[in-house]
Amino acid sequence: MDATTIAVDLAKNVFEIAVANSHGRIVRRARVNRAQFATFLRDEPVTEVVMEACGSAHYWARTAQASGHRVTLLPSQYVRPYVRRHKTDRTDAEALLEALRSGNIPHVAVKTVAQQEVLALHRLRAQWMTTRTARLNAMRGLLLEQGIAIARGARTILTEVGRLLADEDPRVPPRLRLVLTTTRDEVRDLEDRVDAVERELATLAADDPVIQRRSRDPTADADSRRRPADGHGAGRDGRSHPCVSPGAPLRELARAHPTRMVEWRLAASRRHYETRRRLSAVFAHAWRPRRPADGGARGARRPAAHAPAAVGADRPAGARPQQSDDRRRE
Repeated sequence: MDATTIAVDLAKNVFEIAVANSHGRIVRRARVNRAQFATFLRDEPVTEVVMEACGSAHYWARTAQASGHRVTLLPSQYVRPYVRRHKTDRTDAEALLEALRSGNIPHVAVKTVAQQEVLALHRLRAQWMTTRTARLNAMRGLLLEQGIAIARGARTILTEVGRLLADEDPRVPPRLRLVLTTTRDEVRDLEDRVDAVERELATLAADDPVIQRRSRDPTADADSRRRPADGHGAGRDGRSHPCVSPGAPLRELARAHPTRMVEWRLAASRRHYETRRRLSAVFAHAWRPRRPADGGARGARRPAAHAPAAVGADRPAGARPQQSDDRRRE
């Protein structure tokens, strides 16, 4: 059948498969479950397998690579325009073949198990930090309703809440005291969990030569982070890189290079200011509404005497009257 490409529309339990020949024509279709799909990859001759870069794509990509197949992962947002008619499993598999034939879509490198482990630590830490911030804001809001204003900052909030609970401030009702105690304990528990994850990330960073190079000079590896490790494709963001920020948290880099962090932030501020200044210079005339010469309200129509008297004197019947500069700009 001259099968050269296998397009797989991944799902939770049922997978849609479309096998195409060298001319891009679909010669075979299949619909299998998880166990059948693993057997299909083992029994199928070595060829190219194309899938969308979704949640389970990296696991199935490693499974296909273990059977000798060449795997191509495509970003789902770039495959969507190639879907014909209604979005179904069948049309999604066809869209993968069309997107692969276009040749203009950057590929996503297959992540290893170790890289996904690091990503899991980062995601878990980010979720815990979000929950911690929400609990701190909740305590500030509850106390503000009782007339107690606390400045922002995690350490400040925890210190002030601890002082209010220890002094048994009469402004804090008994039931609210229970809520604050529970919330404060939850925040401390979240901080302990975050510290444990950060220690694990620091241990991983100590054994990774790429992270050590970035710690010495975080800007030196900027270009390599934009390229997948296997050189397949040219990614422009973290999703196309095999591992998103596998190094230590930004806090660790800031402690190691405080002067360099200040320089980076100043450079970013200068770029932001320069961009706004140039945009203002370009669009200031168009954005700035003019005030009429007679002192009327801003944006009002100018008096008819503002236009030259000769303009429109010999205008044909039924022609549209001339509008003022402000009206044309609108």
